[in-house]
Formats: sequence, structure tokens, C-alpha cells
Amino acid sequence: MNNELRNLIAIVNLLAKIVLLVAVFYFIF
Repeated sequence: MNNELRNLIAIVNLLAKIVLLVAVFYFIF
């Protein structure tokens, strides 16, 4: 696994977590 791919996966993971948090906040409030 090359470094670029690993970085890309890490960024996608982070974005997914942020989107999930925003969705949860919209759901609560």
C-alpha cells in the first residue's frame, strides 16, 4: 500500500466522521 493511498483513505475517513457528526447534530437540533 503506497503512502498517497493511505493519506487519501485517512482524509476520506476524517470527512466521513465530520459528515456523520454534522448529521447527528442536525438530527438532534
